[in-house]
Amino acid sequence: MKKKINISSMNKEKLMLIITLIFWYILLALYIGALILSSRMPQTYWTITSSWSSIVFFIYFHLSKKDKILFLQKNILKNKIFLKTFFVLLIVYIFLYHLVPSYIMKMVDSKNRETLLNSISFIVGNSTNDVEKALRIYNWIENSAGLTNVYADRYNIDHYIYFISKPPFVCLRLGNKNYPLWVLTSKCGACEEYSLLFREIANMANLTVRSIHNPGEDHNWDEVLVNGSWIIVEPGWPIFNPPPSFMR
Repeated sequence: MKKKINISSMNKEKLMLIITLIFWYILLALYIGALILSSRMPQTYWTITSSWSSIVFFIYFHLSKKDKILFLQKNILKNKIFLKTFFVLLIVYIFLYHLVPSYIMKMVDSKNRETLLNSISFIVGNSTNDVEKALRIYNWIENSAGLTNVYADRYNIDHYIYFISKPPFVCLRLGNKNYPLWVLTSKCGACEEYSLLFREIANMANLTVRSIHNPGEDHNWDEVLVNGSWIIVEPGWPIFNPPPSFMR
């Protein structure tokens, strides 16, 4: 009776091992295939973390001796390393992709909005016209907000998590465009964050402003209505009031 149980458990163990290895090797093959073909495979949290994990296991398996491999495989299953790793990644995913954009960004945006409303008179100072107001807001974003533009210097997992070589080093971009003032806490972003931040502050200063998005170049900027004409404000570039031909 005991012998049958051991054989059964051993077969189950081997089956789990085979399924696990097949899973990791498929992920590895997909990732390497995407690199070789230079295809624009969607980069996501799950494809990146699992792919790099599979590379580590792949290298270890093929550099180790056969007996070491078997020992490692048995211990992986026994200690449930894969299961524990999955749940850790899942918790991190829920926090980064659900709690942060849905709740934390909302709270941060609300707090920063109150602070800005109390500071708007300081930002625009004693401006005498709308162009001067817009210029003061633009200068405040460039010189006092302490933002890092992630566009040129980054490695991104997707369009949300960016790794950069300057503080804050890890950038969580806007997961929800309803909370544009998140950027004042994250201290980083690209043209979209800069554009939305300028728009929010300009609205507080009673300027008529609109955010423009060019889908062809995936680029954002702002325009402010002054005396019946729209002037261009490019806080992410940065450039203020260039000629209209600049955006063509």
